[in-house]
Amino acid sequence: MLFRSEAARLLAAAENPVIVAERYAHDQHGVEVLVALAEALQAPVVNRRGRMNFPNTHHLNQGANVVAQADVVLALEVTDHFGLFHNVADQIERKTTRLAKPDAKLITLGSGELFWRSNYQGFGRYYGADLAISGDAQASLPALIDAVKRELPASKRRTLDARASRWRSAQKQRREQALEAARYAWNASPVSTERSEEHTSELQSHLNLVCRL
Repeated sequence: MLFRSEAARLLAAAENPVIVAERYAHDQHGVEVLVALAEALQAPVVNRRGRMNFPNTHHLNQGANVVAQADVVLALEVTDHFGLFHNVADQIERKTTRLAKPDAKLITLGSGELFWRSNYQGFGRYYGADLAISGDAQASLPALIDAVKRELPASKRRTLDARASRWRSAQKQRREQALEAARYAWNASPVSTERSEEHTSELQSHLNLVCRL
């Protein structure tokens, strides 16, 4: 209860909250709950595609680069916390570059820590969270949404509307860039990666609609 309230307070007070989801959604309900949280905060969602977590046509579906702008990041069932905030060059001298702001806070919500049993498991490089909450992320999200809504003052409505407009513009720009890339070598044989991705995206959108119905 205390951890949930603190997470809600941090997210509601953040100027640029970002949500990152990996092995999060169990079913369509999980997707809908994540959409509800994202829309309550107008926070972009980075889907690391461990599962089908978030609709790729939603205006809050954004790329991993938004983590660099975040002051608070909520990681849902993410396995590599260090990799969220850092990039390690794949070369002989493996230099590490921090991607996130120096003072960016990390909130983790997931069941991964419940499975730590020994000192010999593959969890990646350790990176401590500012607030770590252990539990199933999908099951925990409804209570977190309620807490976030209680923490959001009515005076923040204008800020949320501005965020929504910003991310709608960003999503539209990404969509136009993807279409432009798809037009290049559209009729090539074998089928170009861009055209294949475009058709896959359309099919996924139809499947999302069917699931909602």
